[in-house]
Amino acid sequence: MLQERANYFQALSLLIVFLSFASCTKDVIAPKIITGSWTSTGFTSNYKAYILGTNDSSIFVSSGLLYRTSDNGNHWTTLYDPNNSLNGQCFCALGNNIYLGFVDGIFMSVDNGNNWNLIGSNLGGTINSLTAKGGTIYAGTLCGVHATENNASWTNLYAGFPPSTSSYPYLGVESLIIKDTNLYAGTIGLYSFDEQNLTWAPASNGLPSDWIMSLAVVGNSLIAGTMSHGVYISNDNGANWTEINNGLPQNGSGYYQISSITTFNNYIFVILQGRIYLSTNNGNNWSLVSGFPTTNSIQTSVLVKDNILFCGGGNIIDPNQYHYQITGQIWNCPLSSLH
Repeated sequence: MLQERANYFQALSLLIVFLSFASCTKDVIAPKIITGSWTSTGFTSNYKAYILGTNDSSIFVSSGLLYRTSDNGNHWTTLYDPNNSLNGQCFCALGNNIYLGFVDGIFMSVDNGNNWNLIGSNLGGTINSLTAKGGTIYAGTLCGVHATENNASWTNLYAGFPPSTSSYPYLGVESLIIKDTNLYAGTIGLYSFDEQNLTWAPASNGLPSDWIMSLAVVGNSLIAGTMSHGVYISNDNGANWTEINNGLPQNGSGYYQISSITTFNNYIFVILQGRIYLSTNNGNNWSLVSGFPTTNSIQTSVLVKDNILFCGGGNIIDPNQYHYQITGQIWNCPLSSLH
């Protein structure tokens, strides 16, 4: 499940979300703080809430089970769960179909999530990322990338992909993105896919030797979030990369893990250390997003729909306990209210 994927360092960082930037290195300047007119949508659960994505008509949330709202959070529906385990890792939409990746397989729904069919299993461990182009679905797994056309059989795309020293023959993939007609995979470094020759090539010049945990597109630029080196931008389709971390907090050995990146127009939202940071100038500066109804909350994910900013996360019941309880929450605010 998503909670199980969070590594040990993430867990430690969440324990100190209430501390000031005094814990950061002395050279870091605390970021500008902006607020929004946040309100609760009324969603609640016993687990942290992760916004998986949208197919334009609905928003899908993973929080122990799978949930859907089709009216921007006013009402929520618990979706059909064939195995009591449909707690999605990742999501993508293609036409009228929506796809959900979980621990070791992929479900597809043709009726907006009311019913699900398993269309792929034993693809190489946990499905960490999904994306689509044309009629092809791409899945990033613990063992490289796999693809299917028209939901037929799955093909592994291993040629040129870096080998692994773990129990899998190839490195895991944490993130996938389509930019223009190009497919990129985030692993230890970034790789681009040559569709004609069905092979991968490095696209990591300027990137650190680190896991690429999240990928996004803003304008004509690629954005990459790393495990411990912050955020990078490429303005030439991955040929060269530049660090853009001004205003992001550091820990004792580098930057906190960038667990997700979401873009909308010129807005870039990143999640790290259980907080949202926003840049509107291609990452030249970052601001901490605040103003949530409760101070003891953490944020896991964001999404923009109908010019409304949605945020998934939860309220911490007792932050003094190592294994504290979190009640899942979904908040929203008008994008225009951020100031």
